Amino acid sequence: MRIGYLSSNPASDTELALAAFRRRLRELGYAEGGNLVIDARYAEGQFAELPKLATDLVRIKVDVLFVYGTPASLAARNATKAIPIVFAGVNDPLAVGLVTNLRKPGGNVTGVTTNNSELSAKRLSLLKEAIPTASRVAVLANPDFKPTGAMLDQMRIASEPLGVELHVLEARTTPEVATAFARISSLKPHALVVMPDPWFLSQRAR
Repeated sequence: MRIGYLSSNPASDTELALAAFRRRLRELGYAEGGNLVIDARYAEGQFAELPKLATDLVRIKVDVLFVYGTPASLAARNATKAIPIVFAGVNDPLAVGLVTNLRKPGGNVTGVTTNNSELSAKRLSLLKEAIPTASRVAVLANPDFKPTGAMLDQMRIASEPLGVELHVLEARTTPEVATAFARISSLKPHALVVMPDPWFLSQRAR
């Protein structure tokens, strides 16, 4: 069995998850060096590399593609309509067009999602519960990440009854992150929400 693994981010981001994945495969009777090969490809935050990496995995004829993150999942979907694709770390597979139905995804793509748009409102509610006096909240958002708009809409709906004023700052490049944090400092918010986004994950140390 040959499994192709594709991630938008560095290997260190999913090291523990892949270790658990390998452990469970061993329990099911699949062991690397025996009847299992895992070919991993990492874009290291360079999302433009994903189509090439996905095509490479298709070329070596993997039996299944295990993909982490929305950009990587879309690249895999565009690379093959025949090889089964299983995704994780995707915010809203329906909104980005990975599947046509959550109950019956159809095609060759399926997976697990936990970051749907409605959870954005819940995050703000939990923040308010943790810091009841918070009335001014900065939000770091990447407008180029397709699910961001829907997530912000849900957060704005939740903000009024919570008595929270949102200040949305956009960033899609490293210099824009620096500019956004400079503005955040001047705004003096009580808290910061960083929207779920693969690129922000790759920049989390910064």
